[in-house]
Order: sequence, then C-alpha cells, then structure tokens
Amino acid sequence: MAEGAKGDKPNRLEFARRLQAAMIERKLDQTRLAQRAAQHMPTKSFGRDNISKYLKGATVPSPLYMAALSKALSLSPEELMPRTAVRLTTAMEETPRLALRAIDGKTAFLRINQEVPMTVALEILKLLGRD
Repeated sequence: MAEGAKGDKPNRLEFARRLQAAMIERKLDQTRLAQRAAQHMPTKSFGRDNISKYLKGATVPSPLYMAALSKALSLSPEELMPRTAVRLTTAMEETPRLALRAIDGKTAFLRINQEVPMTVALEILKLLGRD
C-alpha cells in the first residue's frame, strides 16, 4: 500500500482511533511522534503532516511508515492497524501471487502479490534492506 493509500473508511477511522489512543497514553503530540518515527525511517524523515492525515482518517500508512510508527510507539503494527484494513484490489487479485524473473546470473526481479500479516511484510522489507 503506497503512502497516502486511502484504504476503506471504517478501517481508516479505526486506525485513527487507535493511533490517537496510543499517542494520548504516551503523552505524545503529532510533532514528537513524527520525530520519533523519523528515527526508524531510512531517510530519517517522517512528516508531521502524515500524522495529521492519519488522525483525520484521511489515509493509512504504507508498511514502511507503519513500521516506523509502531516502533516509535512500541506497539506491533497489528495493534494499530485493523486486520481488514489491508485489502487486495481487484487488479492485484488478477495478477500472479508470486513472480520471479531472472535479470542476470546474480540478480532477479521478484514480485509478491499476496496478503500477509504485517509482521511478515515488515520482515520482507527488512530482508530487502528497506526497514
């Protein structure tokens, strides 16, 4: 799910509720949470405006942003994101679940199009060096 992905409204709102509760419990404002989350991003950047969009229920975070948020809050991604928030689109369902194409003798292009638990998705990103 790309950063800024809409997701369906009930899940966006539930994510917003969970995020706000976690922030209140930890006495964090949007700026401080963004600063903490930035420490867990490859670019060391996480905009406060992202937090604002999440809290308004306008969008849900991508797996990379979700990982940073969950680490910043010391929560698992599943504690923040309702299970049903990760939905496959019709286009995704029509593509193969797994595709591997050799590029040369040392590298390959790998496409994974399969719903997996957030922890598995984050582990894959970590293996790819994108955590």
